[in-house]
Amino acid sequence: MDDIHIPKPNPALTAILKSPKMARIVRLKTEYAKVRYRAIVAKRSRRLAASARVKLSIGGYKNDRWVGQLIVGEGLKYGASHEFGHEAARSTESGQYVERFPARRRAVRKRKARAAKDLKQVLRSLRNS
Repeated sequence: MDDIHIPKPNPALTAILKSPKMARIVRLKTEYAKVRYRAIVAKRSRRLAASARVKLSIGGYKNDRWVGQLIVGEGLKYGASHEFGHEAARSTESGQYVERFPARRRAVRKRKARAAKDLKQVLRSLRNS
């Protein structure tokens, strides 16, 4: 078992993964994910949907391939809390969750605000397509 042969990386595979054609394929898939995200996300002010952008760079474990990133919520205060959820304020008297803003305190919330998980839906749709 001490005579294990591990081959060197295949230069042809590296050339394919770094080729301009592969960059176009990765950009196309990432742009498709951006369009899917804009279709799925809640559209009260449309700023969250408009904040979605695509970034393409060389990455991976050994920086040997194109990697596409879908960046959402950049520059918005509520981008992360929309995607991952947040805790609402609790009433000191009852301990129940209430809205943070006085104009919306009509109803007591039963639990913290749930995450939208829009990016997970986009990834699932890409996997199934």
